[in-house]
Amino acid sequence: MDTHFNPPTKADLVSSSPFESINSTSTTPGPINQPPWWWLVFRQPLFGWGLVAVGVSALIFGGYDWYGARNGFAHNFALFVFHYSLATAYTILLLTNKMLRFSRTQPEQGRPARLSMMVLWLMSAYALNRDLPVFHESVPWLQGLLVLAGMALLGVAWLNGLSVRGQQVLLFVLTVVWCLFLYQTIYALPYYPYGFLGLVLLGVGGHIFIPFVLTIGVGSILWQSWRDHEHRQPAITAGLFVPLAIAFWFVHQWTQLDTRIRYTTNAIAARKDDELPVWILLAQQLPNNWITQRYLKTGSVYSQVDDWGNKVFEHQWELKRHDPLVMIATALRKPSKTWDVGGNKLIGMLYNFRHENEERLWSGTDLRTTNVLTQTRIYPEYRLAYTEKTLQVYNGNQYMQQEALYTFHLSPGSVVTSLSLWINGREEKGVLTTKAKADSAYRTIVGVEERDPSVVHWREGNRITVRVFPCMPGQTRQVKIGITSPLRLENESGDVPQLVYENPWFDGPDGRNATETVKLDFSQQPQHPVLSDYLKTGWFEKPLGKHLLRESTYQPRWEIRFDAPALATGGFRFNGHTYQLQPARQNLEAFDPRAIYLDLHQDWTKADIDAVLTMAEKRPVWVYTDELIQLTPGNRDDLIDQLLEQRFSVFPFYRIPDPGSALFVTKGAQTGPQLEDLAGSSYARALSQQRVNQPPVRTFCLSKPSDLVKTLSEFGIFQTDYGSIQELQSLLRQRQFAAPTVANQSTFLPQSGVRIVRRPDGGKTVLEASAAPDHLVRLYAYNHLLNQIGRHYFSPDFRQESLIAEARQAHIVSPLSSLLVLETLQDYDRFKIKKTSDGLGNATLKNTGAVPEPHEWALLLLLALWMGYSWQKRRYAGN
Repeated sequence: MDTHFNPPTKADLVSSSPFESINSTSTTPGPINQPPWWWLVFRQPLFGWGLVAVGVSALIFGGYDWYGARNGFAHNFALFVFHYSLATAYTILLLTNKMLRFSRTQPEQGRPARLSMMVLWLMSAYALNRDLPVFHESVPWLQGLLVLAGMALLGVAWLNGLSVRGQQVLLFVLTVVWCLFLYQTIYALPYYPYGFLGLVLLGVGGHIFIPFVLTIGVGSILWQSWRDHEHRQPAITAGLFVPLAIAFWFVHQWTQLDTRIRYTTNAIAARKDDELPVWILLAQQLPNNWITQRYLKTGSVYSQVDDWGNKVFEHQWELKRHDPLVMIATALRKPSKTWDVGGNKLIGMLYNFRHENEERLWSGTDLRTTNVLTQTRIYPEYRLAYTEKTLQVYNGNQYMQQEALYTFHLSPGSVVTSLSLWINGREEKGVLTTKAKADSAYRTIVGVEERDPSVVHWREGNRITVRVFPCMPGQTRQVKIGITSPLRLENESGDVPQLVYENPWFDGPDGRNATETVKLDFSQQPQHPVLSDYLKTGWFEKPLGKHLLRESTYQPRWEIRFDAPALATGGFRFNGHTYQLQPARQNLEAFDPRAIYLDLHQDWTKADIDAVLTMAEKRPVWVYTDELIQLTPGNRDDLIDQLLEQRFSVFPFYRIPDPGSALFVTKGAQTGPQLEDLAGSSYARALSQQRVNQPPVRTFCLSKPSDLVKTLSEFGIFQTDYGSIQELQSLLRQRQFAAPTVANQSTFLPQSGVRIVRRPDGGKTVLEASAAPDHLVRLYAYNHLLNQIGRHYFSPDFRQESLIAEARQAHIVSPLSSLLVLETLQDYDRFKIKKTSDGLGNATLKNTGAVPEPHEWALLLLLALWMGYSWQKRRYAGN
């Protein structure tokens, strides 16, 4: 084996390969000023220019992907023309210097330059792929392998100069790369007719044959190495074995998962109950791994065999990703479609993919969020904040208008209270209407007339969606939403409780490189503030006053916390009522549950279960599989093991025979359905058929609640306490639990530890009663609406006119109402949407004071007349 290295002689320098003599066994010392071995390859004609061309092309290609695309820069045909021209110019240069000839006697002569040329053509092909997508967007591991492929092709120039281990590593990588090019060659077969046709268009169609040429070229290098160097054979063998082994393992796991899904579907069909949709029951049993994720997302996120050969000129509404492993697996076994009816919901639930599953009327693939303005007014004494987010979205497509879709994630209890869209450079305010009217108007104008609207819809799980249309080619649209949020109270039982403000963040047009200005204003000086790192300005930052200004790139998640001051006593007067804050003291009442029901899934631990069973003492403990089953020493272990395999649980609480004497113990799962996912199911029908006067189910949550438990608690169906195992044990021992805090004229904000109380005007002066911001009314109305909707969520009488009127007066987005901006007044009239004259209107940072009522206007008028009379009297007295 060649393991001995010596400097080359003069004769070697003119040999066909710059490294042919490096592995020679000669011991003759070389020239004293001999250049280093790695430099000798540059004696190859035109190779240095090839490296320069590859570097420039890679810089342009990578610069667009990592900076230009994320900042909304348009990618157009000119980018491809640059890569194509560079590859063509270098090819012509090699051709004129007779470097494209292949010699059987001297195969390495000119090889470094030829491989540089092939790297240039590979980048040119992927640049063209942006406009004519033969391959969908590569998954991250494939992107890395393609970069490694380019490096390995260039590294062949130094192959003979490396140590034995270095040669083996390079040959291993090169063999893996050859497998990739072989796969691409096979994948591109259906596109070859297009390639032959495109050859007449300046040779552009020849790009489709690049993988085939690379397969031949790399294969010849591997064959020569196998034939001439025995020590390279193990590396080539390993390079062939590893990709095949990975592909075989992936296909095996894919097949096993597919079989498991079929058997699980059969088991679901044989269940005693049919209360939940099949896709939810299936999602409970699916393993949580990356193969399951790819299996479920195939067809919607990942390309499959059905996308092969017929998508080259089709516009992509949503980008798909190309994973060779998935393509191979689907070629052998397509995913089961037994769950396809709820497939998108299943994916959205398990992988936080709800935003991607929102219905779109137009594509949004080329949109980028380029600028964000966050303005927040924080009222510590009122335990709330108002935030305005102004977004600028840019359409990088130069030919097609697109639709911007944002999903905002809000802190618990938050509600959207304003919307603005800039039309022809002018800010147009949103109008509140019913959700049905807003949706109908938006669909008609966007889907048929293609003109300017924007709409905000309520979603479960502290989410709202914002739609903006049209985003014109190469232009920027601007939209603004206002959010009223309760501040979160922490360490309530400690010496110094703190308030926490959480920044609303969004999914939508990519904003990773957007610029952002954050402006915070406090109604009073915050005490002992603690800022997220994003808000800090440096080591020598000044103490935080009542204002903070931060300019940087967009950061989605941040918060600020500070000591909680005393509650303000002032209220807000509106529509004959005064709204004030009061501490929500948790009064205990006697409650001794006769039975305990456990909501078990994989987030529970056996230690938690054992603790609950111990504290239950003689009380029966029940769980649910496909029926309610009491835990006994005989079935306990088997049932717990079975239930702990579930990713989440949907407990049919309406099956509890005596809800007034039961205790439901739950723990928030990381995933799980929302109430809207259950629409049309037996679960939803059973919920809507419950008696209106049925008491809420006493619930204790051992962690952050799931979306379902949270919504049922907001609707007043659960009366939920939160705490640890130790706190639950203390309450059971004392036989006392928290009494209900929601009365007819108050709403409870559990995250803030306060109640908003509404009472008829009691003779307070205008000045005293108008000290608070109008957001008290908005938060009261939002929580009151949710509580009133309750178990009517799935009922025909869900949309009551009185509740809609309450939402309209408070100007809040809710399950009943949406905010809408249309282009003209005639559009509002056409859809019978009217602005409310007696409501609060859009919230604003500039004016959050009271709205004078009719009798107040009369007092103000009398005051003005009296002042005018007094002034005139003094004037005449002076004369």
